[in-house]
Amino acid sequence: MTEFEKAVIKEGRRIREMLKECEDISSFHFEVAISGRVLDGDLHITFGCGNYSATVRGNSVDSAVREYMRRQGWEHRNTGLCLPNVEEA
Repeated sequence: MTEFEKAVIKEGRRIREMLKECEDISSFHFEVAISGRVLDGDLHITFGCGNYSATVRGNSVDSAVREYMRRQGWEHRNTGLCLPNVEEA
């Protein structure tokens, strides 16, 4: 197994741990897309996280995973309750 393959497996396990925080997610799909010219130029790397019908794509692993979690309602359920400051009379 190459170092790259080991790094991908390690990152996959880290992503799975992040997604465990959201109870509504039972499975996930993660992808890496790399495109560019063969001889020269910039490489365009995009990371995607989601399920097979709805994938969130971003330019970093964490941003794609966190946005997918947000879209699944994690942020709403885990935001602290804001109570108004009521002054006593």
